[in-house]
Amino acid sequence: MQETAKFESWGIVELFGHSQIAGKISEATIGGCSFVRVDVPSIDQSENAASPWAYTRLFGQGAIYAMNPTSEAVARARAKLCQEPPYAYELKVAIAEEAVKRYKERTEQKTIASVPVSSSGCVIDDDDNDDYGRDDDDDEDDDYRS
Repeated sequence: MQETAKFESWGIVELFGHSQIAGKISEATIGGCSFVRVDVPSIDQSENAASPWAYTRLFGQGAIYAMNPTSEAVARARAKLCQEPPYAYELKVAIAEEAVKRYKERTEQKTIASVPVSSSGCVIDDDDNDDYGRDDDDDEDDDYRS
């Protein structure tokens, strides 16, 4: 049985949907399925960098329009334009929505907690009006018990 060499090259991968990704291209097999792996290099190449890669993406063959092998320098130059993964915007939106949701929950809890409640769980009307706390216009002639 003859073993074939795995593909590995620097380059630019063109994807359906008019997008491109650049970096170190290689093959990956997961669960018996073949993928093209693209490791996008990090701009920060200092010794303190957590990883030499900004992120890694795997693509199935149906997602790829073309692969353009290039020199490492060309791939790194193009990779500077794709430092943020495409799904980062969606993550930012999701994080912002979660923050708004948590803020609203905390605000509602504070509002509920500030309403006077008796030991039986009933709201206490402490404004001396017979409107059960529903007097919006501050006059004393609203009587909801009649």
